[in-house]
Amino acid sequence: MPKTASLDTDVGRADTDVTWNVDASDYDPTVKTVQIFTVNGTLSLPSGVKNPNNVPLTASIKVTVNKNPQSQESLRVIIE
Repeated sequence: MPKTASLDTDVGRADTDVTWNVDASDYDPTVKTVQIFTVNGTLSLPSGVKNPNNVPLTASIKVTVNKNPQSQESLRVIIE
């Protein structure tokens, strides 16, 4: 997931850090099939940027986790 996001302000655009809350999502690491879920995050207010209207600094992202690949068997050949 992206570590930063663009934040549009009255004076322009600023990049900011995002903290994603994967633990609160529907992701289940024990599931071995495809999963699609939403992860919510909190944006950090960049230095020098004010938020006088207390606009929520939140973001969300839709995540797709592919199924685990099948294990690959290897063949060991010994030539004598």
